[in-house]
Amino acid sequence: MDLVFSPDRIETWPVDRLRPYAGNAKMHGEDQVAKIAASMAKFGWTV
Repeated sequence: MDLVFSPDRIETWPVDRLRPYAGNAKMHGEDQVAKIAASMAKFGWTV
């Protein structure tokens, strides 16, 4: 079975508008963020 997700709209926000969500289970350190960014650059991501 294929699941398809199609949002009604996608918004693009400036980075300074983003705020941390207090309910997140953990925070990523700068080194881990760099590794995640490198992975996204290499393999891409989905919305």
